[in-house]
Amino acid sequence: MKIASKSNWSRLESKKASGGRAYPLGFTLTELVVVLAVLSLFAVMLAHTQASTRVNAMRIQCASNLKQVGLGFRLWAASHNGSFPMAVSTNVGGARPGSDDAFANGSLTWTVYLVMSNELSTPKIIACPTDFDQRPPKTSFITAGPYAEFTNNSATSYFVGRYATRLKPRNLLSGDRNIYGPFTGITDNEGYGNSGGPGNYTGAAVQMGTNFYQSIGWTGKLHGKAGNICLADGSVQQVTISRLRDAFSQSGDMSPTRLNFLLYP
Repeated sequence: MKIASKSNWSRLESKKASGGRAYPLGFTLTELVVVLAVLSLFAVMLAHTQASTRVNAMRIQCASNLKQVGLGFRLWAASHNGSFPMAVSTNVGGARPGSDDAFANGSLTWTVYLVMSNELSTPKIIACPTDFDQRPPKTSFITAGPYAEFTNNSATSYFVGRYATRLKPRNLLSGDRNIYGPFTGITDNEGYGNSGGPGNYTGAAVQMGTNFYQSIGWTGKLHGKAGNICLADGSVQQVTISRLRDAFSQSGDMSPTRLNFLLYP
């Protein structure tokens, strides 16, 4: 054992004499900096990937919500001679007030979803997942009493196509509320456009038109200057600003006094 130990010692001494290292040294400062830089880069890439995955997942969830909303509209219409709630009087269970003027400012947008409570099952699906800080989902459709929470436009994140009809499948029926124009101006592109900002639930009723589509688009809220729309045929599309403009121009709504008339919550 002593001979082996001496032999090992001799080899180490020989390695030292020849200029070699007898044992591995730690990182040099340069090597440490490089390693830390690489680890930092990986951390940034991982964080970006996770953030992108979360954003995409929430947009997909929003599209799924709107798919259920579109189905709710169609189920409701099937029981009301093919008409959506906006075209059916409140006197017979619809959402159309006695006077259309009551829809003039969009303050009653939420009532369109209220009358479809049986078809929608839960109010959670009419709140966009990325709108939870301003429009958190409600847990019930209760409108009166100590447990009332479904009482105004704070209950929903989605607009309603006032004159959308099953007869024109390309009509915009519902979708994310953060659309600017044609009268808000592009300077409003970081807010909620025609819809209300924090604490503002008065809503708006806006004829989006087709000739003004160049001044229409998504704001930076919710899905990062993109969004989801549901058409009258129940289909849901994830669209950019340019595709949103195309949707307005190709909606099939040719009425001279109500072109693409939307009710914003």
